[in-house]
Amino acid sequence: MQQKLASIIAIAILVVNVLGFGFPGPKDWGLPSGGGWGFPSVGTFSFGSSGNTTSSPVTSPPHPLYAHRIVCVGDSITEGFADPDNWPYHLKARLGGDWEVVEQGVGGAKTADMLARIDAALALDPHFVVIMGGTNDLANGEVPLATIQANIRAMCTRVESYGAVPVLCTVPPNSYHLAQRDILNAWIAEYAIVKGYPLIDFYSVIDNPLNPGYSDPALVMSDGEHPNTAGYTAMGNAIDLDIFAGGANLV
Repeated sequence: MQQKLASIIAIAILVVNVLGFGFPGPKDWGLPSGGGWGFPSVGTFSFGSSGNTTSSPVTSPPHPLYAHRIVCVGDSITEGFADPDNWPYHLKARLGGDWEVVEQGVGGAKTADMLARIDAALALDPHFVVIMGGTNDLANGEVPLATIQANIRAMCTRVESYGAVPVLCTVPPNSYHLAQRDILNAWIAEYAIVKGYPLIDFYSVIDNPLNPGYSDPALVMSDGEHPNTAGYTAMGNAIDLDIFAGGANLV
């Protein structure tokens, strides 16, 4: 199963390059070329394993940040569609102690909307900003992949310039524009690797093992997109808490 997903992602990356979405190939990163390289992994992350990259190095921020504050930027999947116990809620429950997990998901938000709100997230002086976007951009096929990528890059740049750590998330399975979704997820994962950002692989959490590429019906509502109670629990439990471990020495 993991090899199958790796092959799909590798093909998607090639499509990204062919279509000219501005992403370098494996040779440009010093990675082995050809069918043997599959999908590169960093730290504990391997796409399709519900894992994550290792934490980014902590640098001295230009602003005093709260070491144990996380802001989650996203859409209705982050907000908690009909379920207040969303994945940020479960992340907070697992971290415990004095950790603050601020949910800033907005139903229907596209990556452009998230970019417009990123300064509101940074105004809370978080150490980490978790970004999950792209579902609504792809919903009607009206937002070009290059635009989605540019919005995500701009958010990450803004977060980094503030001294905080961007944490990227793959887009969960859905039933529309599957090829574009796979290309976007491949790009998000590779971009995180290149930039050294932590990555949360929500795609693999919600993926249906009996029908890969589509949501597991046990984890989503009847619309096949929004997580149900079991889905949010699974998402929260899949996050590697080591991503956030490096913030203990901040204010």
